[in-house]
Amino acid sequence: MRIRRSVIIALLIALVGLTGCDRPDDHLPLPATTIEAIPAAAQAELLKCSIQFRAGISQGPDAGVAWTGTLKTEINPTGVFMGMLALDSGPVLTVTGQFKGRAANLIVHLGGDQFLFAVGTLQNDSADCAGAVGGALAGPRGDSGSWGDKFIKR
Repeated sequence: MRIRRSVIIALLIALVGLTGCDRPDDHLPLPATTIEAIPAAAQAELLKCSIQFRAGISQGPDAGVAWTGTLKTEINPTGVFMGMLALDSGPVLTVTGQFKGRAANLIVHLGGDQFLFAVGTLQNDSADCAGAVGGALAGPRGDSGSWGDKFIKR
C-alpha cells in the first residue's frame, strides 16, 4: 500500500505542474499555489467538460456500493485532467486522470487511502466532450465494478 500511495502522490505532483484553472467563473477549487504556477496562456488552453458520472461495485467486499454525481473536468492539451466529482449525496471528491482520443483513465480519491481506479472508452474524441463514456473500475479494497454515463455539457 505504501508503494501505491507513493505512486499516487508522484502522479498528483506531476499533474499539479500540468493543470490549472484560475478562471473567474466555474473554476475548480484548487490550491492557490497550483493556480499561480500555471502561466495564463496555458490556463486558456484548458478544455472544460462535465460528465454525468455513475460507478458501482459489483464484486468484492464493497459489492453494492455506488456513486452518482457530476464530474467537472479541466483537460490540458495532452489530455491530462484534474476534476471534482460532486456526488448527488453531497460530498465532493477529487478526480485525476487522462482522456486521450477515445481512451479514459481516472483515479477517484475517496478519502484517506481509498481510491477507485477506472479505465474506459469514450464514444467520441475527448476534444468533443460529447457522447457516452464508461468502462471497468477497481478498488477500493480489491473490488471490481463498472462506471460510465455521458458527457452533459462543454
